[in-house]
Amino acid sequence: MSVEKYKGRTSVRVLVCDDDPAMLNLMVRRLEKLGLTIDKASGGAEASTRIAEHSYDLLVTDIYMPEVTGLELLKQFKAKDPRGQVVVATASASLESAVEALNHGAFAYLNKPFDHISVFDNVVSRAIDFWHLLLDNQRMAEAQRRRGDLLEEEVASRIRKLKGQQQYLGALVASLPVGIVVFDGKARVLMANPTAERLLGTELGDAGSLLDRLGRDMAAQDGVLRGDMELSGGPARLWLVDLKLEADKSQRVLVLVDGDQATAPGTLLAKSMGQLRAGLAWLIRQPLSGETGKMVRALFGELREIERLVGVSPVEREPAFGTGPLRMDGAPSPARRLLDRGRALMGRHASAPMADSDSDSTRTELERSVRRWAGDAEHPNGGEGVQEAVPAAEEPDTRPAWPPPLPTQAER
Repeated sequence: MSVEKYKGRTSVRVLVCDDDPAMLNLMVRRLEKLGLTIDKASGGAEASTRIAEHSYDLLVTDIYMPEVTGLELLKQFKAKDPRGQVVVATASASLESAVEALNHGAFAYLNKPFDHISVFDNVVSRAIDFWHLLLDNQRMAEAQRRRGDLLEEEVASRIRKLKGQQQYLGALVASLPVGIVVFDGKARVLMANPTAERLLGTELGDAGSLLDRLGRDMAAQDGVLRGDMELSGGPARLWLVDLKLEADKSQRVLVLVDGDQATAPGTLLAKSMGQLRAGLAWLIRQPLSGETGKMVRALFGELREIERLVGVSPVEREPAFGTGPLRMDGAPSPARRLLDRGRALMGRHASAPMADSDSDSTRTELERSVRRWAGDAEHPNGGEGVQEAVPAAEEPDTRPAWPPPLPTQAER
């Protein structure tokens, strides 16, 4: 064994106790050569005082000493620090004392005098190595405990964070104005927010039948089932999406929008076209002339073609041009009402017998008079701007008073 094996390791403190001065000095010299820090005591009482006042890592003691025996020092030493090691060396070895010493935690039991001094050196070295091993194990256990505490704290922190995120997502989904339902691969409801529960009602209780109905009644577009359905909670628009999670796992997500909130496809377009059509019809009934009137008529014709293209019901026929303004509330103007009354009156008198040569000319004159009078009522300046279907050259120079004269019996 090399000399000064533990030189520099001042943390290892050794107490040597023996009432035989020669043996005490021999053991101290051997331990000093190992590089250990040594305290010595010449009796049990002195050793007991040192143990009480100081901390030692190794105790080398005799057994049979006056006042305090080596076994009593062993018990006191182990009670103070169970990790400390004790080497018992005695000249009066017995089986009973050896068993008692080992039972109370002694590392080794030696007979004096030693067969060879190297035996003592080897036993002390192994005791110190064992003490170091205990310290290393304790440090590792402490580090593991701290690591476990840190890991436990980290896991607890992550769990709290996940719970917070889950609560946030739950509150977020619950506050959405649309319904959300999540189904697992076995058609079981994993989650449903209040909007979905309100729209689906009792249908949510039988998820399998609900999914079968959705697959049967809704059309697939771009891999997504979508459509409008009448549910327990009222009409709704629905989307059913397949959500792939892993190779062998999947979920299905159902999104519902209340029918009162959803705009049906084409409704906005139809509404906009209807407003545009009403505006163009109003313009057509205005006294427009020249290129302006042609442009308005062309716009109205293009609008009808667009309505046919997108499937919106177009107006049956184009309103008469220049018949006076159309109120935006849908009611005809006073001139239009007068014109309608005049035509009704013409229809009643047309049923009376009349010569064929006079019938057409009379009706034409009546029609012109009615239209001209309606234009005068709408335009006090003499009806300028009212465009007639007949050429201007055929109109009379003077306008008869309203109502136009009826045919006499002679004329009939």
